[in-house]
Amino acid sequence: MQLPFTFLIITVFGIMSFVISGCGVELLTTTAIQGELQAQQMKSIQRQVQGIADQTGKINLERAIQTFRAENGRYPTSLNDLVPQYLPSLPLPSGDSVYSFDPGTGQVIIVPASIPTEDVRKMEQVKYAIVQYAQATGYYPATLDSLYPSYLSFVPRTSSGQAFIYNSQTGAVLHPGIAGGQTSQVPTPSTPVAGTYPMNSVTGGIAIQQQINGMTNSSGAVGSYSRQSVGNIQNDYSNKQNKVMDDLGL
Repeated sequence: MQLPFTFLIITVFGIMSFVISGCGVELLTTTAIQGELQAQQMKSIQRQVQGIADQTGKINLERAIQTFRAENGRYPTSLNDLVPQYLPSLPLPSGDSVYSFDPGTGQVIIVPASIPTEDVRKMEQVKYAIVQYAQATGYYPATLDSLYPSYLSFVPRTSSGQAFIYNSQTGAVLHPGIAGGQTSQVPTPSTPVAGTYPMNSVTGGIAIQQQINGMTNSSGAVGSYSRQSVGNIQNDYSNKQNKVMDDLGL
């Protein structure tokens, strides 16, 4: 029996609609996948750029500290001493944290946002006073109050009036806001040695080069992580696309 021409037209149109509809679903799925992949790639790039910026800020800060020491024969009392002669302003790491340092070793550290910036600078001065006291007497002060007024121009208290946590055996100073669960974020000062000596140009160049190498390694690690993340996303989306095609019978 010969099928009516109208029926054949409807049948062919239906098949074409199904095929076109399937292609449309595939196109929409591919477009959505590409858009999300691009967004993930952009986030990875932003994290990489921020990581490099943090490393650069830290290197600039360490360089300013060492330059201050070379010119003055000592580390600065506080990072505030670096502005504006050695730095136009203090760099800030990503997030709500701030940079600080150990006046006994010159080591730069990142202090959590739970500590007010004013208290961070006070702690730097307190640590510096402890180093000066130990160099003059040969031992750490029994209490932080012993530093005032000979070594400190203020009573060692936080901006809210709390006493800093102090260990007279090690010379470690902690902020009461983080003491007890996050003390590892504030390093213990090393035992002071008699006298301080300015860094010469040779050791200074080596230290700066080591920091640059560290930054390069860090940025490379971030880049590897970003590429791995993008690869995982691509595999995941390929699996999703294949499932959609299987469901459509294509």
